[in-house]
Amino acid sequence: MYDDKQGNQYQGGPYSHQNPPYGNPYTQQPSENGPYQQQSPPPGGPYYRQPSPQGYYVQPEIPPEVRRWNWGAFMLNWIWGCGNGAYLTLLCLIPVFNIVWVFVCGARGNVWAWKSGKFKDLGTFLTTQRTWNIAGIICFCIFIVYLLIVIVTISMGVAMMLPWDGIMNGTEYAEYS
Repeated sequence: MYDDKQGNQYQGGPYSHQNPPYGNPYTQQPSENGPYQQQSPPPGGPYYRQPSPQGYYVQPEIPPEVRRWNWGAFMLNWIWGCGNGAYLTLLCLIPVFNIVWVFVCGARGNVWAWKSGKFKDLGTFLTTQRTWNIAGIICFCIFIVYLLIVIVTISMGVAMMLPWDGIMNGTEYAEYS
């Protein structure tokens, strides 16, 4: 228990090494009526993250806006994971396993990134993930165009090797009859 200059008494807590009347700035605040009272919800909304003494943001609940598909985590999986603190995406570097894991990354990536604690609040998180989603959609479109070009090229190559004059005349297999 501490006495400040005005004669008020403060009990020690997890931050008792600090000078009174400061205490724990995230759960308690000084009051004129008594030692401490519970602080009202923090500014920034219900999903605002409070910094912990270790320097990480701690927020146990997951907002519903976070549980969405993430194109950035799907297409840019391990790059996205390193940038967002979701290191489970590095499993995409394992051959054959990555065929399934990219879909898991797309579905669960936002939750992993939110739990990493790198984002101060929900608005910052959604803005960052929107940028990653746009990049992922662009990469997906480029991949689809590339895939179509490959399919057309292979089809044309196969078509060039076929004996079209025999196919048109109906004599392509005449020597075998």
